[in-house]
Amino acid sequence: MTAVECIGLALTRAGRPALAGLDWRIAPGELQVIAGPTGAGKSALLAVAGLALPLSGGQLRLFGAPVPPPSRAAEPARAALRRRIGRAEARPAFLDHLSLAENVALPLRLAGRGPADRAAQAGELLDWLGLGPRADDPPSALSDGERRRAGLARAVIAGPELILADEPSSDLDREGAAQALEMLAALAAHGAAVAIATGDADLVRLARHHSEARILTLTAGRFESPAA
Repeated sequence: MTAVECIGLALTRAGRPALAGLDWRIAPGELQVIAGPTGAGKSALLAVAGLALPLSGGQLRLFGAPVPPPSRAAEPARAALRRRIGRAEARPAFLDHLSLAENVALPLRLAGRGPADRAAQAGELLDWLGLGPRADDPPSALSDGERRRAGLARAVIAGPELILADEPSSDLDREGAAQALEMLAALAAHGAAVAIATGDADLVRLARHHSEARILTLTAGRFESPAA
């Protein structure tokens, strides 16, 4: 079974093609780094795979089944799929009336986990990412790099089967980028399908040291070599 399978995927935004008949798949336990310049379609691909954007053409399958197109009737099924996906966005949004730890733990709260469990898991992740001292702060007090790490923590805290990380190393120094990559590689080793979109050449170089990482290059909405 594949976590994501795209066949002839097309996406048009503002009248211009963002994805052009693209084929792509990723399996559970696989770590893929999708590299490319700004405007190549990396973020668009992850947004479509994460059900944040509707596709314009082609086919999308998640966890072995076709994804129903957006409609009121299909929303419960699409929402159930989203709960199996962790999305670390390029510009993560937070609720400023909640502390950083509470924001990171929101997926656990939505899953019905108790306060003590939520606090323990959020604290462990924040400590691992060097954000432990910020746990009680409002997100508005964080730097861009800290927000990026917090968004990554929130994306993975509930143990999703599919992790889509958009520019996870942006605003991070080399050590922070390496730490983020190590965490994502560990999650892939434990069975998650992990796709990273990046324009960061340093992160791509770091990924090349992971024998299990597959590096793909996206240009103008297409992969430079077959990705399926």
